[in-house]
Amino acid sequence: MKVIMYFVRHGQTRLNEKGRMQGVCDSPLTTQGELQVEKTRVALNNVFFDAVYSSPSGRCQQTSRIILEGRNLEPVIIINLHEMNFGTFEGTRFTSHSEEITRCFDTNDFSSVNGENPAEVEDRILQSLDTILSNAHDNDQVLVVTHGSYLMTMLRSVFNVDMDKLFPRALGKGNPIPNASIMRVEYEDGKYIVTNLPTEPQLYEDPIVNKTLHFYFVNHGQTLFNQYNRMQGVTDSPITERGMKEILDCADALKEIPFASMYTSPLLRCYETALKIAHDRNSDPVVLDGLKEIDYGEFEAVVRDSWLKEIKEHRAKHDDWSDVNGESKDAFELRFHHTLQKIISANKDGSNILLVSHSEYYKRLLEILFGLDGEDAMMEMRRQGKQPHPYGGIFRFDYVNGKFEIVSYMCTPEEFKEEQ
Repeated sequence: MKVIMYFVRHGQTRLNEKGRMQGVCDSPLTTQGELQVEKTRVALNNVFFDAVYSSPSGRCQQTSRIILEGRNLEPVIIINLHEMNFGTFEGTRFTSHSEEITRCFDTNDFSSVNGENPAEVEDRILQSLDTILSNAHDNDQVLVVTHGSYLMTMLRSVFNVDMDKLFPRALGKGNPIPNASIMRVEYEDGKYIVTNLPTEPQLYEDPIVNKTLHFYFVNHGQTLFNQYNRMQGVTDSPITERGMKEILDCADALKEIPFASMYTSPLLRCYETALKIAHDRNSDPVVLDGLKEIDYGEFEAVVRDSWLKEIKEHRAKHDDWSDVNGESKDAFELRFHHTLQKIISANKDGSNILLVSHSEYYKRLLEILFGLDGEDAMMEMRRQGKQPHPYGGIFRFDYVNGKFEIVSYMCTPEEFKEEQ
């Protein structure tokens, strides 16, 4: 079995800032500590985690919550991940009793001041690793949030790292385990390999951040507003009888696709579409506000034919609806990128992902990810005698090592089945 573990030290705390010993005692993160951990979150943004484990200390739980922002994960508390017990030195300044503190750190032994010795910490580390591995599956990736001295003992005593050769910081050139640092370890068949020593998040580069995800973007079924050619953005209207048939045809076309995750716009027309596709599967679709349609403001629900000139002029000028109390182009792109990044972070290499959204969203996606003019792309599909964004239509694209690739433009469920 192979498991990849990411060990993170908590961000700077108040006691860290004041230069005081902090083992089994605790203090909250400082503003600087929160900023450090935010950098860790960004550094690990594209890394999928199957599980997350945290020390019971508040500083580690706070660190975990920042890193997990936007992910559907909760940290599992492992008592044995807590920091080394520094005994009577807890809370004292490093400059107090400096000779004795230095001696204790040199030997990694605080038993002389009623704290822990190396064997006790090593035993806790082995128990923690056993707990993590016993709950893992082959090729899992897990996040572990813990402490500096704990990680130092792990490196020295469990992973047998030659500190002098592989860890120059330990020779007095800086903090050996920086706050919010990331250490990557590969476990396979009883052996541990440290592939990345503890590194500040802004300097960290993950060797396997690359992954491939397969996206299936589905347009909802026809609605009442669609039938009567009304502008339909954040306003909603019921699925028609024809629309329900389109949804069922789409669900049938996708029935053999094993989706790892399913996401939908919160608007009812998309949610109903997603529920039909998710029928007889083990999980329900996740509602993401970032997948909703463009807000057309004062143009919502108007009949397109009656406002055709104004709509065309509006699109030609800036394709931005903020001047009519709708959504700006920048606001849409911001939520688009945030939503897509959240999905990429939350899914594992090789996953099939369902996105149920809208036709204008599809056109914007083509523009933002692939540099295409949405209207030109739709016109080209019409010239080929195809529907540019059919109701219940399916568009496929892949995310490959940080880049996006079109697999096939949106097509009807029937055309999709023919391509498979």
